[in-house]
Amino acid sequence: MTEGRLMKLVKAGYPHVKEGAGLAPWVLPEYGLNRTADEVGDSGLLEVSQPLGLAEGVEQLLGMAPEPLDVSAQDWQDAVKKWPPLSQVGAVVAAFIEASGLVMAQRQVIKAKVDPMVICRGLAILLFAPFTDKGRLLLEEMSDVLGEQADDPADLIRSYA
Repeated sequence: MTEGRLMKLVKAGYPHVKEGAGLAPWVLPEYGLNRTADEVGDSGLLEVSQPLGLAEGVEQLLGMAPEPLDVSAQDWQDAVKKWPPLSQVGAVVAAFIEASGLVMAQRQVIKAKVDPMVICRGLAILLFAPFTDKGRLLLEEMSDVLGEQADDPADLIRSYA
């Protein structure tokens, strides 16, 4: 896989997903995503996505994907509208931001007990879990552990923190 190709697609598609989900401009701004994408890179994103089964076959799919700049805005928007769980994105992102705030507020206490990256990876996986088949199974397991209902991913993410 050409390093950076996945991140180019994520960066190019993100504004369309954000618009389709109805997220406010200040929620996860593009510059923040771009900075994070540059720091994490393709390999980092694939590492986080492995528990959800998203990394399987991605190299082949990336090989078939067009260059991000060659995809028209209308094609991006049409593809985003076909994504069934799009309506959940806003609630899940809001829950993720809320949970992240709680974790960051206690960062010094947490640091003494556990590597903060472990918590960040866990939250990142929970952020994407509602949108994948394998992730839904993970949410059901988490709901048993946390004593919450798996049918409301946003509440489950809040209870994680």
